[in-house]
Amino acid sequence: MQNILLKLSKFFLLASLFSLVVVVPVTLFPFIVAKYAMFKILIASSVIFFLLHSLIKRTIDLSPLTSPLFLAVTAFVSAFITAGVLGFDKNISFWSNFERMEGYISFLHF
Repeated sequence: MQNILLKLSKFFLLASLFSLVVVVPVTLFPFIVAKYAMFKILIASSVIFFLLHSLIKRTIDLSPLTSPLFLAVTAFVSAFITAGVLGFDKNISFWSNFERMEGYISFLHF
């Protein structure tokens, strides 16, 4: 069971790479909205399966949390969130808009 959950988590991570090729002409911005929606759903699914795997295994490997890349991305996202909190329109900073899709929620998925 643990192995299946971990494989599902990895599958959703790899599937998120293919969200770049999604185009849905029915949406207002066909080259942006569907890609981000699919990306967010796949990343959230991957995190859910990883957390289920960790709960069953009862251990979490924290070694990737000390890598320089993770620390740099964390610093960047923290600076982005701080700038958004101190910015003029907090609603757009949090959610962004459909044209850019660069709010807090998107950056936390990255």
